Amino acid sequence: MIRQNYQFSLFSILPGLAPETEALKKAAKKLGIDEEAYHDFTTRLLRSGLWHLRADGRIETHFEFLSLGDISVKDYLAMTISIIAHLSDARSYEYDTLSLVTSRQHIRQFVSKVNSALRDLHENSLTTREDNDVLFSWTHTGVIEMEMKKKMARNAEKEDLT
Repeated sequence: MIRQNYQFSLFSILPGLAPETEALKKAAKKLGIDEEAYHDFTTRLLRSGLWHLRADGRIETHFEFLSLGDISVKDYLAMTISIIAHLSDARSYEYDTLSLVTSRQHIRQFVSKVNSALRDLHENSLTTREDNDVLFSWTHTGVIEMEMKKKMARNAEKEDLT
């Protein structure tokens, strides 16, 4: 359900930003999560063991939510649309777009670097938890629209056969 519901996804990692129960309720409300959903999400996360309620009343998470492309197209689109729907002049956001002619090898290297950078951001955020003060969502998509086979390669093959 975390991968299919953007609000639930954000809510599931929210204790990293607001671990106190009252602060968590206020943060959830700012995300547009009503009280019924708040209680439903909280119950699910506590029962599953993904969240743990400490003796001091603070909530801590027992999982890491780092997805680098291992979700279905349907879930990815649902997440992406939810993220795009939250873009506005009132919020801080980062986005970019690019189209270029390149090779599959360059694409693989690029995606590897992006995933490495996302892992670094994730690991750095884990080691500096006390300094973390924003909830950030990221999505990236790459589509190979067209692939052309080189004519030179085909002509070279023909020459080798003769």
